[in-house]
Formats: sequence, structure tokens, C-alpha cells
Amino acid sequence: INDTIMEIKNSKSYFLGTKLGIMSKPVSYSIKSFEKAYVGNLSRRIASLSDVVEFSNYLNEKLMIHQRGYPSVKEASRELTSALDFFTKEEKYNRHYCALGFFETYYANFKDDKKVEEINAENE
Repeated sequence: INDTIMEIKNSKSYFLGTKLGIMSKPVSYSIKSFEKAYVGNLSRRIASLSDVVEFSNYLNEKLMIHQRGYPSVKEASRELTSALDFFTKEEKYNRHYCALGFFETYYANFKDDKKVEEINAENE
């Protein structure tokens, strides 16, 4: 089972998901319905690589509209775009691995939610 876990965590699909999770967190603070509409239907939203690109573009647009384009988020976007070049016939895109990576980073930031909400309230 450890080999399977390592295979998943070392996959490019999982890596893409981690970057989407980082990009999504600030959007969820700005758009109340985001979790229900997007995170709750994630595996449908990222069914193919072209869907990942579409979702990434959506996130980048929302990050800019809501002025949440933090340096770490911009870096995640650049890394995601670079990783798209490395999919080959040997490694096919796997939406389930991508979703797992997404939730790994999306939920990892929840410990700081209260602090971020307080900062956002101060800035408004």
C-alpha cells in the first residue's frame, strides 16, 4: 500500500491538484458559493486536462477580480502551467489523484482561516 501512496503523491496529477488547492483557498474566502459550486463538484470540474486549464483560468480571473493574487498563489499558478508540459503517454492524467492533491493543500490551510478572516475584515 505504501508503494501506491508514493505513486499517487509523486504523480503529476496529484501535483496539479496541490496547485489548484493553493489557488482555490483565497477564492473561497471571496465567493461564498464557491465551495458548494466548485469544490463540492471538483472531480467533475477537473475530469480532463483541458478542464484543469479551464478551472485554473477561472481561479486566476477570480483571484484578480477580488484582489487575492498573493505571491504564493501566483507561484502555484506558474508551477501548474509548467507541469502541464510534462504529461506523456507514460503518465496519463488522473482526476482522482488531482482531486486528492487539491484537498491536501486546500484543507491544509484551514488552521489559518480565522487569522485570514480577521485580516480580511481589517482590510475592508
